[in-house]
This record gives sequence, structure tokens and C-alpha cells, in this order.
Amino acid sequence: MELLGSQMPGALAEGTPAAADELPPLSEEGFDEAVATIREFCASFDDTSVQMVMDMLETYAVPAKRAERYARLRDAVRCADWEQIAAIAAET
Repeated sequence: MELLGSQMPGALAEGTPAAADELPPLSEEGFDEAVATIREFCASFDDTSVQMVMDMLETYAVPAKRAERYARLRDAVRCADWEQIAAIAAET
């Protein structure tokens, strides 16, 4: 996770909004690492840390192959649906 955070552009790290086409790309491996981190936090119902990872993901353009999974995960986190978060995070 540290690697992902270190790649965060300065303006985005400070909360400056950017258009979707201006976001830096996130690799599939980076996305998978973030989801694995969410899975770990989900096991302990750590909503603050889950939200932190989701906030980080919002600063990147998610890979097209992962976009649908990201959207479902984002919705589950917004609803605090821990069972759904765990199920989506466990998908391979």
C-alpha cells in the first residue's frame, strides 16, 4: 500500500479535484493490492481504513478490466455493507 500512496500526485493528494481523464492510471496489480488491503481491513470492520483506501483509489483511473468491480465495491462501502465488501474483495 505504501507504494500506491507514494505514487499519488501532489495536487490530488491535497484534495484538488481532477477530471477523470486527468487521473493517473492505476495498474491492475495496484488495484488488486488495494482490494487485498480492503479485505484485510474489512475482516476487522475497520471502516476508517477501508475508506482511506477507497479515497486513494478515487485519485486514480481504475483499469477498465476492474471498473465494474470497483463500482460495486464503492457502492458497498458507501452503504457500509460489510458482507458485500468482503464478498467483492474476495473475488479473483
